[in-house]
Amino acid sequence: MSGLLSDPWFYAAAIPAVILVGLSKGGFGGAVG
Repeated sequence: MSGLLSDPWFYAAAIPAVILVGLSKGGFGGAVG
């Protein structure tokens, strides 16, 4: 698991996914935008 957490490609894929989920729910998008 530590290998995955140290992999920059994991963050490159996970961060946009989390942002998109937040925007689709509206709460996170409202807080940021």
